[in-house]
Amino acid sequence: MSAHPESAPAGGAAEPRVDVQEHGANRQTSERRLYMQLQAFTGCGDAKPLLRALEASRLEAVLYRDVSDPRGVGILGMSEDPTFFVNGFREALTAGPFLGLVPRPDLTMFGRTYASGFE
Repeated sequence: MSAHPESAPAGGAAEPRVDVQEHGANRQTSERRLYMQLQAFTGCGDAKPLLRALEASRLEAVLYRDVSDPRGVGILGMSEDPTFFVNGFREALTAGPFLGLVPRPDLTMFGRTYASGFE
Protein backbone atom coordinates (compact mmCIF):
# COMPACT_ATOMS: atom_id res chain seq x y z
CA MET A 1 0.00 0.00 0.00
CA SER A 2 1.29 3.45 -0.78
CA ALA A 3 0.03 6.99 -0.38
CA HIS A 4 0.58 9.55 -3.10
CA PRO A 5 -0.15 13.24 -2.44
CA GLU A 6 -2.70 14.79 -4.74
CA SER A 7 -2.25 18.35 -5.92
CA ALA A 8 -2.82 20.63 -2.95
CA PRO A 9 -6.05 22.59 -2.87
CA ALA A 10 -5.63 26.35 -2.60
CA GLY A 11 -4.33 27.14 0.87
CA GLY A 12 -4.50 23.53 2.11
CA ALA A 13 -2.39 20.45 2.54
CA ALA A 14 -2.40 17.71 -0.07
CA GLU A 15 -4.85 14.87 0.53
CA PRO A 16 -3.16 11.46 0.43
CA ARG A 17 -4.47 8.96 -2.10
CA VAL A 18 -4.31 5.38 -0.86
CA ASP A 19 -3.37 2.77 -3.46
CA VAL A 20 -4.56 -0.71 -2.42
CA GLN A 21 -3.64 -2.41 -5.68
CA GLU A 22 -1.02 -5.13 -5.72
CA HIS A 23 1.88 -4.21 -7.99
CA GLY A 24 3.60 -7.25 -9.46
CA ALA A 25 6.03 -8.26 -12.16
CA ASN A 26 5.77 -6.76 -15.64
CA ARG A 27 3.71 -3.85 -14.28
CA GLN A 28 0.81 -6.12 -13.38
CA THR A 29 -1.72 -4.73 -10.93
CA SER A 30 -4.60 -6.43 -9.20
CA GLU A 31 -7.27 -5.46 -6.72
CA ARG A 32 -8.33 -9.10 -6.29
CA ARG A 33 -6.85 -11.62 -3.89
CA LEU A 34 -7.59 -15.29 -3.37
CA TYR A 35 -7.39 -16.29 0.29
CA MET A 36 -6.75 -19.91 1.30
CA GLN A 37 -6.81 -21.76 4.60
CA LEU A 38 -5.69 -25.32 5.25
CA GLN A 39 -7.31 -26.96 8.26
CA ALA A 40 -5.83 -30.30 9.32
CA PHE A 41 -7.55 -32.99 11.38
CA THR A 42 -6.97 -36.49 12.67
CA GLY A 43 -9.48 -39.13 13.74
CA CYS A 44 -11.03 -39.68 10.32
CA GLY A 45 -11.91 -43.34 9.80
CA ASP A 46 -13.66 -42.78 6.46
CA ALA A 47 -13.19 -39.69 4.28
CA LYS A 48 -16.25 -40.35 2.08
CA PRO A 49 -18.78 -38.62 4.39
CA LEU A 50 -16.49 -35.59 4.53
CA LEU A 51 -16.28 -35.48 0.75
CA ARG A 52 -20.07 -35.73 0.41
CA ALA A 53 -20.56 -32.94 2.98
CA LEU A 54 -18.09 -30.67 1.16
CA GLU A 55 -19.77 -31.36 -2.19
CA ALA A 56 -23.21 -30.63 -0.71
CA SER A 57 -21.97 -27.40 0.88
CA ARG A 58 -20.87 -26.06 -2.53
CA LEU A 59 -17.90 -24.39 -0.83
CA GLU A 60 -14.71 -23.89 -2.82
CA ALA A 61 -12.71 -26.54 -0.97
CA VAL A 62 -10.44 -29.53 -1.49
CA LEU A 63 -10.14 -32.62 0.71
CA TYR A 64 -6.69 -34.14 1.18
CA ARG A 65 -5.61 -37.35 2.89
CA ASP A 66 -2.59 -37.07 5.18
CA VAL A 67 0.25 -39.32 3.98
CA SER A 68 1.83 -39.27 7.47
CA ASP A 69 -1.34 -40.05 9.44
CA PRO A 70 -3.65 -42.87 8.24
CA ARG A 71 -6.55 -41.15 10.04
CA GLY A 72 -5.55 -37.62 9.02
CA VAL A 73 -7.19 -35.29 6.52
CA GLY A 74 -6.75 -31.70 5.40
CA ILE A 75 -9.37 -29.37 4.02
CA LEU A 76 -8.26 -26.40 1.93
CA GLY A 77 -10.86 -23.65 1.66
CA MET A 78 -10.58 -20.84 -0.90
CA SER A 79 -12.38 -17.53 -1.31
CA GLU A 80 -11.85 -13.96 -2.47
CA ASP A 81 -13.75 -12.88 0.66
CA PRO A 82 -11.64 -13.26 3.83
CA THR A 83 -14.77 -13.29 6.02
CA PHE A 84 -15.62 -16.66 4.44
CA PHE A 85 -13.17 -18.33 6.83
CA VAL A 86 -14.97 -17.16 9.98
CA ASN A 87 -18.42 -17.70 8.50
CA GLY A 88 -19.20 -20.36 5.87
CA PHE A 89 -15.97 -22.36 6.15
CA ARG A 90 -16.07 -22.46 9.95
CA GLU A 91 -19.75 -23.41 9.93
CA ALA A 92 -19.09 -26.30 7.54
CA LEU A 93 -16.16 -27.62 9.59
CA THR A 94 -18.12 -27.56 12.86
CA ALA A 95 -21.11 -29.57 11.64
CA GLY A 96 -22.04 -33.03 10.36
CA PRO A 97 -19.23 -35.51 9.77
CA PHE A 98 -16.57 -32.95 10.75
CA LEU A 99 -17.76 -32.89 14.38
CA GLY A 100 -15.91 -36.09 15.30
CA LEU A 101 -12.56 -34.95 13.91
CA VAL A 102 -9.70 -33.79 16.13
CA PRO A 103 -8.18 -30.49 14.92
CA ARG A 104 -4.43 -30.26 14.32
CA PRO A 105 -3.88 -26.49 14.80
CA ASP A 106 -0.10 -26.93 14.47
CA LEU A 107 -0.66 -27.77 10.78
CA THR A 108 -3.13 -24.95 10.02
CA MET A 109 -2.02 -22.47 7.36
CA PHE A 110 -3.53 -19.27 5.98
CA GLY A 111 -2.35 -17.46 2.86
CA ARG A 112 -3.31 -15.38 -0.13
CA THR A 113 -2.22 -14.79 -3.69
CA TYR A 114 0.08 -11.95 -4.70
CA ALA A 115 0.28 -10.01 -7.98
CA SER A 116 3.95 -10.96 -8.30
CA GLY A 117 2.97 -14.57 -9.01
CA PHE A 118 5.23 -15.86 -6.23
CA GLU A 119 2.98 -17.28 -3.55
